[in-house]
Amino acid sequence: MEINFEDALKKSFTVWVRDGRIWKYILATYAVQIIFFALIFGLLVAFFGPIVSQVLSDPAKLEDVNFITQLIPDLVANILAFIVILVPLLILFSLVASYFYVLMQVRALQLNGLDTAKFTIGKYLRLVVLWFYLLFVALFSIYNKTLMIVSIVFYAIAGLTIVLFIASPVIGAVLALIWLVLLFPYLIILLYTSFRISLSAPIFLHKEIPITQAPKESYQLTKGNLISMFALYLIADIIIGVISAIVQLVGQGFGWVLDLATGTAFLSPAFAVLFSFIADPILSMVFIALVPAIYV
Repeated sequence: MEINFEDALKKSFTVWVRDGRIWKYILATYAVQIIFFALIFGLLVAFFGPIVSQVLSDPAKLEDVNFITQLIPDLVANILAFIVILVPLLILFSLVASYFYVLMQVRALQLNGLDTAKFTIGKYLRLVVLWFYLLFVALFSIYNKTLMIVSIVFYAIAGLTIVLFIASPVIGAVLALIWLVLLFPYLIILLYTSFRISLSAPIFLHKEIPITQAPKESYQLTKGNLISMFALYLIADIIIGVISAIVQLVGQGFGWVLDLATGTAFLSPAFAVLFSFIADPILSMVFIALVPAIYV
């Protein structure tokens, strides 16, 4: 596979800009985030609002030992209940948000001239499984025997270090030093493998193939293109970083003007966050479109 550097970078910024479906998906991600934050705010108010109200109504209560003694069990119970509800809510939010981001990637493949496989909920769920499989592939570099052995040794030493450090701190310390020496080369291996399998998702969305086949094809296609791919990701990241910083500064400046006009001091950071919230899904579309552009 030969990468057209200039064409891939150009398409990542332009191929999706005038597409109505992409903008519908971006608006959907806004809606999902707003609903999620509203739910989180509601949970915080429901679980901790009464406690905060009591403290704010009479700050002296914080110096009352009896009040603190009575408060701690209620606070702990509320925190645990909040976490129990928050965890599945976070999982649901992640799945829904990623679903729309995958739809963007499917559309980006189509805009680059590829006929994608039929995208269904089943296809999406198999893609989620693929993401976990890619994590396994990246951690153990299973497509290269030498790198896989190094990865296994790295994790074996890490496990032995934890076990032996308890039984024999000296041996554990020696193994820890060996592990630290291996850490940097292992991170290089991890980065290398991650780049080699980075086209797995678009390949899987493009074709009707088994989950395990997509990273194999990606590993083959990216051979000899790692420098070009790294340069593309780096340039796109720099451009997006600059644009994001400018957006934040504009929002902060707008809020600063309003702060001067109203005599407040919180609008400047608030508008910086708001402008970033608006810009982030749009800017993320560049990376979403970049991988299909490389694949094509």
